[in-house]
Amino acid sequence: MYWYCIGKKRKGIFCSNRNYADYQLRNISAWVLGLSEFDETEFDKQIEKITVQSDGNLLYLFYDGRTVLWER
Repeated sequence: MYWYCIGKKRKGIFCSNRNYADYQLRNISAWVLGLSEFDETEFDKQIEKITVQSDGNLLYLFYDGRTVLWER
């Protein structure tokens, strides 16, 4: 399973951001959350959204307002 952009076309570019396999996103998310393995309940409780940057880095927005940038 892969996570990929399904957004609208902007400025002639349609979702050019990097895609991530589900297992990759789970491992990265566990690291961002400070966990040894992915926990879906904890993820749902803390993470509001993830934005894939143009360079493939992931910006995590927490419900409490803080952000964490994961650099690939």
